[in-house]
Amino acid sequence: YHTKGFVPVRNQFELPPPPDDLLVQQSDRIYHRREWDAAPVVLEDYKLVFFTTAKVGCTVWKQLFRRMMGYGNWRTTNGKQMLPWDPDYNGLKYLYDYNRTTANHMLTDPSWTRAIVVRDPKERFLSAYLDKVVQNPFFTNKCCCPKHRNCVSPQTTFSEFFDLAQTCENAHWAPQSRRMEAKYFPYLNFVGRMETIAQDAKALLIRIGAWEDFGKSGWGAQGDEAIFQPHHEPIHATRAQDRLRSYYTPELEAKVDHYCYMDYQVPYLGLKRTTLFADNATATS
Repeated sequence: YHTKGFVPVRNQFELPPPPDDLLVQQSDRIYHRREWDAAPVVLEDYKLVFFTTAKVGCTVWKQLFRRMMGYGNWRTTNGKQMLPWDPDYNGLKYLYDYNRTTANHMLTDPSWTRAIVVRDPKERFLSAYLDKVVQNPFFTNKCCCPKHRNCVSPQTTFSEFFDLAQTCENAHWAPQSRRMEAKYFPYLNFVGRMETIAQDAKALLIRIGAWEDFGKSGWGAQGDEAIFQPHHEPIHATRAQDRLRSYYTPELEAKVDHYCYMDYQVPYLGLKRTTLFADNATATS
């Protein structure tokens, strides 16, 4: 895999230099390297463009893509090189590695699969709190208050984290509707769900011809499971809502619904608002 300073050889797949009227523009978020999960991952051999999203199985997806690209250390997580997350070291190819003509082809040609996996917004926001505040406050302190690094601790409440998120945006808790410019949503042709991630991952890998080699086995502690196997059985809706109610209040639910309002308005994502508390049933449409 490459290291910082590595300059890849121009890819033979690339098309001629771009005109100025392409869908993909130089200033687009998904064409920039500034964030780890801004640009989508590209696997040319499988004609796949995959929009990884933080807190939606992102780590396993990147392990999968590194495995598909032939890296022997594809299971590695963390370490000095922050595998598999850091684009400077993970060896994955991203949309910005191609000129705009090629990127435009990948994002518009019907023979390519453009995939994303989404998650219930309230569940995802809670997951960000539990992971990046309760378990790993260092991350949020570095992100949101780098000077003093004391804006959160494991004792920070869920409501206090919500207030902080209003002034400190990060990919781990930002609404999924902000994942890309709105003009790209209509070009998605595979949308999976975190709630059914094992089944959806299998469907995607079968679609691109990678299930038998990379998805069916090799996962789990013993390497004898399919990808996302522990999540094979979807969590029953009632049990999932009971878990959310143990953290949310009616007031906080209303606030998060408002914060993630556009997630429910983008039809291409297929996200439906669920209600935890009866009083909030008609509060947000």
